[in-house]
Amino acid sequence: MTHDRLRLVIAWALLAFAASLLRFKTVLSGDALFLDHLATDLFIDGGRWSDWKFPVAPSFVPDMLLYFAAFPLLPDAATRIFAVSAAQALLIAAASVWFARAIHPALSRRAMAAIVLATALVTLAAARSNMWLYFYSTNNHIAVLLFGFSGIVAAMRYLERPSLVRALWLPLSVAAASVSTGLFLLTGTVSALLALGFSWLVVRGRRGLRGKVAALLVQVLGGVALASC
Repeated sequence: MTHDRLRLVIAWALLAFAASLLRFKTVLSGDALFLDHLATDLFIDGGRWSDWKFPVAPSFVPDMLLYFAAFPLLPDAATRIFAVSAAQALLIAAASVWFARAIHPALSRRAMAAIVLATALVTLAAARSNMWLYFYSTNNHIAVLLFGFSGIVAAMRYLERPSLVRALWLPLSVAAASVSTGLFLLTGTVSALLALGFSWLVVRGRRGLRGKVAALLVQVLGGVALASC
């Protein structure tokens, strides 16, 4: 095993260790138990999805999906909340590495290790404080980061080589983030529309590129429309 690969393995191990410490910060509250009550009603008591009222940040993706997967496997709410929190930490690190490689395909393992280690340090700080970061502290806005990365990469890929799959990637990312947390409207959708609108004005003399930017604008608006259905 090379030194750079060993650094990467150690970085992931340190992240796993830091994430394990989140168990000691898991505190049950009414907000934290929302998904547990929902899962209990749907899967055990035979309740109906339509009977539930959801908050502005219902965290459908990825938190709710992760919680529903953990519900039959883990014994109690505290353990499930911790499992989702740990999964969030791993997802953020993996998504950050993926995003960095999308921008710079030749990204070295040493750079990947640095990204994972940075996530581990942030997670360690969360485990030693009451900072509002992961699901254990009822943070339901992880979708902003994950689908923000996904949307940017989708736009980059579409600009490089348009295709039907790439044309669907961006609106699906916008829709998934928008239904999961209202915060994405400001941090993701509005920012994307402003950036794309400005770009459309700047690239006046390049019709092909301008057409692609216009298509991206339509894709973002399509994602918003899909989320509102």
